[in-house]
Amino acid sequence: MNVLNPNAVTMILKNGTAISLSQSLIKHAERGRNSKDIQDNIFINDHLCSTSSMATVIVLGRNFNGYQEWKNKTE
Repeated sequence: MNVLNPNAVTMILKNGTAISLSQSLIKHAERGRNSKDIQDNIFINDHLCSTSSMATVIVLGRNFNGYQEWKNKTE
């Protein structure tokens, strides 16, 4: 499960997270996807994102509010 830390502005995409891509954000998302943490569109290592919204862009390939998209286990 991906982890959103409410006390920080970072987010960890856990290994095994699958990602997709929409045409509208290809170049923006590719920056996050050009990582050694990704193999065949699957995270093979944990990947630190500077914001929850950036994590959403990388995973979904679309721009969304990360705080609305990501939930902690307790929610």
